[in-house]
Order: sequence, then structure tokens, then C-alpha cells
Amino acid sequence: MGALQIRMVTLALAMVAIVPGCFGNSKVQAVGSGGPFEIKLNLKGKRLWVSLKNLSPEPQLFLHDGFFQPSRIVISLNEGDELSAFDTRSLIKTDNTLYRALYRNIAPGDEVILAETKLESGKEGYRLRWLPFEFDSIQSGEYGVRVVWESEMMGWTDSETGQSGSMDAIWLGRLESASLRMKLP
Repeated sequence: MGALQIRMVTLALAMVAIVPGCFGNSKVQAVGSGGPFEIKLNLKGKRLWVSLKNLSPEPQLFLHDGFFQPSRIVISLNEGDELSAFDTRSLIKTDNTLYRALYRNIAPGDEVILAETKLESGKEGYRLRWLPFEFDSIQSGEYGVRVVWESEMMGWTDSETGQSGSMDAIWLGRLESASLRMKLP
């Protein structure tokens, strides 16, 4: 096994965007960076998506998976209180095996979409499902929205041989975007 190269970096917040109305045609984004990555939270109309960009001159391994290591959306009221999301992983039965194939490579300068969703209108307010996290009954009003992704895993199991190991060169740390202001009518 090669030398273990782990870089722990605290993010630097890069931008705060103000959203006058959530459902316009303009796109806004909030950015955070740390280690070799930049994470972007994007909002256009009812569509919300997160992308990860490799800022380094080398390819980078990463693990972003809806079960093992998902990014999460944090929605805050003006007073700073966060809305609760239900984590649907508590309802899923799985063998909890982290397979090697779940890790992905991102080339230098490339950007990949990690996840995306749309706000849905309902009788009780708005609903947002982000990977395993569900927000129900989001009321009209103004909110702060940011994304958090924590890279903490490096172990793997080979699906064919059953052998296990760990990734030699994977960044471990936390990325958090700046906060977008989202106004729901």
C-alpha cells in the first residue's frame, strides 16, 4: 500500500447570493472550497443542484453516495434555527458494504453534479427531497440554504473478490457552501 495522503482542510466561504424570488429564471449560486475541491449550491426557479469541481492539477478520488456519504441541504430560518429533515436511510435495510466501485475520479478542472432536485408545492407548503433527506411542509417565507458534504470514508470492499482495503490518496474533510437566501411565495 502506498503512502497515505490525507489532507484535512477547513473550507473558505466564497460568496453569498440574495434571491429575490425563488421561482424566477435567474440562476444564483453559493460557493465553498477546501482542499482540492470547490462545492457549489445552485438555484434556478424550483431546481436546486450541487456540483463539485476539482481545483487541483491532479485527478481526485471522492465518494458521494446517497446512502454512505451524501451531501445534505441545510435550510435555516432568519433567526438561525434549522428546519428538520427526515433521514429515510432509517427505513432502508441494506448490508452496509461500501464497495470500491462507489468511489469516483474527477479530472483536474472538471466539475460534476453530485445531486439535484426540485421544490414541490403542496397543500401543506413546499416539499424538498435531497438524496435520503426529506423536508416536508416548508412554509412561505425567506430562508438561508447551504450544502454540507463531509468526506470521511476511505475503506472499500471489492464486490467480486470480497477483499477489503482503503483508498491511498483521498481527501478527507468538510466542505460547506456559503448560504443562499431563498424566498418562497
